[in-house]
Amino acid sequence: MAASRALSLTWGGVEIARRGRDAAAASESGEGESAVSDVVFVLVTVGLFAVLALVVRGVEKL
Repeated sequence: MAASRALSLTWGGVEIARRGRDAAAASESGEGESAVSDVVFVLVTVGLFAVLALVVRGVEKL
């Protein structure tokens, strides 16, 4: 089994762990799964920033 690099991000007690490119290449499903997970990660991140911007705008109006 190939050694994998992992990046973990903890925010609000929730840990999001992402496998490195080496682990994705060694997995059975290959690079396609990694590309899809990267797109999902980016979309979720952009969505969280959009929600945060709306919350800040709402607080400013108070």
